[in-house]
Amino acid sequence: MAVINHIILIPNALTLFRILSIPAIVICLYVRGSFASWCAAILFMLSCLTDFLDGFIARRWGQVSKLGKLLDPIADKLLVVTTILMLVEIGKIHGLELIPAIVIVMREILISGVREYLATVDKELPVSKLSKCKTLVQMVSMILLILADVPLGSCVHEIHQLGIISLWCAALITAVSGVGHLTAGLSCIFSKKVK
Repeated sequence: MAVINHIILIPNALTLFRILSIPAIVICLYVRGSFASWCAAILFMLSCLTDFLDGFIARRWGQVSKLGKLLDPIADKLLVVTTILMLVEIGKIHGLELIPAIVIVMREILISGVREYLATVDKELPVSKLSKCKTLVQMVSMILLILADVPLGSCVHEIHQLGIISLWCAALITAVSGVGHLTAGLSCIFSKKVK
């Protein structure tokens, strides 16, 4: 009953929506075609919106919960990594474009590991403004890449190029913020206060 009460909190419900939307995004990307791409893009955008709303509502309405703290970062990582893998699978990211994709995936896994360890010693790694910027640029790049094959006049090629450029920008910001988080995390791990 306690678990159900936590789930029905609005922030947790939004986080669960983000997780449950991932299989639908995967299916839409596999199906291909303009309609499926629009569906994938809209679902992805809604998921990104829940990423902002769940934290905002949790803080504003005092609905911060342990379940939310657990699920929110997991949902973010699942959404980003799964979408990148699907964009690679369907050929919208290929060749040298794999480099920024790999950087983003590696950072997500690495920092998740650091956060997980810090949680065991009651330490938190705060989210920086650079990390929020990274998330925004990542999401914009993926929306552009999802829509890269949708006929929008003569702009298809330009949309794909813009998506790849923003992916490289996201990877750069990701690497810089990742180094910052890793440095902060390691300083906590090797601090005398942490046994």
